Amino acid sequence: MMEEKDLKNVGYIEDVVSPDLMEKLKNTIETIKGNFSKQRSFSSNLVGNIRHEYIFDHHQDEIEQLAIKLAQYHDDVYDCSNYLDDSYGKLSLGTLWINFQSQGEFNPVHKHPGVYSFVIWVEIPFNFEDEKKQGPGANSNSNKAGSFEFLYTNVYGQLMGHQIPVDKTYEGKVILFPAKLNHTVYPFFTSTGFRISISGNLFRL
Repeated sequence: MMEEKDLKNVGYIEDVVSPDLMEKLKNTIETIKGNFSKQRSFSSNLVGNIRHEYIFDHHQDEIEQLAIKLAQYHDDVYDCSNYLDDSYGKLSLGTLWINFQSQGEFNPVHKHPGVYSFVIWVEIPFNFEDEKKQGPGANSNSNKAGSFEFLYTNVYGQLMGHQIPVDKTYEGKVILFPAKLNHTVYPFFTSTGFRISISGNLFRL
């Protein structure tokens, strides 16, 4: 009798940030927007081709609780013992940072330190459909404008991509993924506003 046998791989977790935490984040971000000169730059620690990247030392306990909850769920869904160098020990949050990404700026392909990484999308100033129609890739067979994408190899060793069409509909959403999973953030072109996200890594103690 024929049977289907899947090969192991891992994915990511997506969730919605609580309205209470989102309100706190937005209020804090409003104060940061008008005081970029007083923020501590985090750019030298990041690969982003982004002018405004800062340490975000606010609401750390609540964000850590959210990230650990997602990581525990990831552990329940996926057996990562063959993928993660350190699968045991207490999870702890590293330095948080916030990105104010402007039109044309981007994050090249990269991975993170730690065991897990996460992104909270707070403000997205564009619609994905507008990016597809009005961006420079309108006639391309691989239109990536404004997207977040994971990059990995399949069982044949071929490079694969998983594109997430992050736009206004993703405000208030969070994803968590293995820190060693390569990913990139493509530039957007249809808005002069900031694409604002908060990111961090979880480490094992």
